[in-house]
Amino acid sequence: MGSAARTRLDAPAVAVTGSSGKTTFKSFAARILEAFAASGSLNNHIGVPLSLARTPRDATAAVYEIGTNHPGEIEPLARLASPEIAVLLNVHPAHIENFGSLDAIRREKVSIARGLRPGGAFVHPVGMPPDHDGRCVTFGAEPGADVRLAGVEGDVAEIHAPGGRFRVPVPGGGTHRAMSVCAVAGVLTALGMPLRLLERLDGLGVPRGRGNRIEVAGIMIVDESYNANPASMAATLDAFAAQPGRRIAILGDMRELGPDAERYHTELLPHCADLAGALCVGRHIGKLYEALPARIRLGSSERADAAFARYCAGRLRPGDRVLVKGSNSVFWTNDFVAMLAREIEAP
Repeated sequence: MGSAARTRLDAPAVAVTGSSGKTTFKSFAARILEAFAASGSLNNHIGVPLSLARTPRDATAAVYEIGTNHPGEIEPLARLASPEIAVLLNVHPAHIENFGSLDAIRREKVSIARGLRPGGAFVHPVGMPPDHDGRCVTFGAEPGADVRLAGVEGDVAEIHAPGGRFRVPVPGGGTHRAMSVCAVAGVLTALGMPLRLLERLDGLGVPRGRGNRIEVAGIMIVDESYNANPASMAATLDAFAAQPGRRIAILGDMRELGPDAERYHTELLPHCADLAGALCVGRHIGKLYEALPARIRLGSSERADAAFARYCAGRLRPGDRVLVKGSNSVFWTNDFVAMLAREIEAP
């Protein structure tokens, strides 16, 4: 089904993988390229064929996510998607207990390039061994990147590329999202398209659970509940520190981190320095909670259930900004943010 659908698509396809940011990248790239992109995170052995099958025959471009949580999953999906452009956003210790090492995760991620069509290009972070002999476009903040993120101020990024220097919007703000914009600039460079198309990001929101904001009774919820790994958690906390108001974080376990799980959690301590309060869910994040200053420890729980949502709501006040972030199975699967919003609204 997926293979037949790909055969009928006579338009450029972009396939993206990475430890975090895939859905956000997909939404950015789809907006800029005016491309088809399936809603949600259809990025596994079921989702990729479905995305291909749902691609309209008259699509002028398409963007597909490819994910993994075990070795050997990306290459066959990349071959199925058969993209003109393959993108690797980043490599972090997500699902590391299933891979054994960070380099094993890297090898799995770069295998997306093996699905490229002849003459295709691999867009990847500068300095990362691509294990690919074909055309490459690199991106990143480091000197030497083909497309360089030169700076970020709030929700505006400065990007330097062969086509010039550009100040472009970053929906949702933050360096981590600016890097996704930089990766999209790498795609435009690989396709020979002008980087001024990045202006199409102006006014675009971010996908639900990836930093969208919900205002309830004077309290702003920053919903990052879809997933978390050590790098994305640190980046999100750093970006949250720049936001106004009393900042409260509701943090959940980051799962599938293997025997170093507790270390990955406690290493977040410096990124919590600007919080006014923290509430935590789970055994591993509990180690971070114990290390936090007593003045900001507002409570912890084993489960993100309705009772905990009620407890959290009782510790908030108008003017607060509340970040919710943890692994998918902690907050997202039980729609914790919606429970929290209802409890805040309750008289």
